Amino acid sequence: MTMSLKIETLNRRPLSIVSNTSDKSVLKSPKKRTKFLKFEKKNTSILPNEDEDLIFRNEKDQYLKIKYNSEVEKKKFWINNQINLLHLYRLALKYLSIPASTGPVERMFSSAGYFNRPHRSRITTKNLEITTLLKCNFDILLGN
Repeated sequence: MTMSLKIETLNRRPLSIVSNTSDKSVLKSPKKRTKFLKFEKKNTSILPNEDEDLIFRNEKDQYLKIKYNSEVEKKKFWINNQINLLHLYRLALKYLSIPASTGPVERMFSSAGYFNRPHRSRITTKNLEITTLLKCNFDILLGN
């Protein structure tokens, strides 16, 4: 193969060089990445390791020892305790905040409407609730 032909080939598509057993360089197209079983590459352990578990238990115990004061606003409480209760503070920010738009709620009702179609007319209220919950929280369940 001449040098100009190699350069022309390289300019056309991305290639990777793989050497075979006879030490000759062979041009080969890179493999496509698939999303099949993508979740297996992540840490699939459901339980945290012992150190994390201890940290969470200590934070929970600290939180439970704090005396409740109805006069203190919830926002001020979390701002004052964000250093001592770092992990709980992050959870509070995520789950106690008010969404800026109605988009997520509308998507949830849209999903529930899809599950409650005529072709699924025998679905019970409880199963509809569970299916919608799983659909809307799929990323959280996978740990994303």
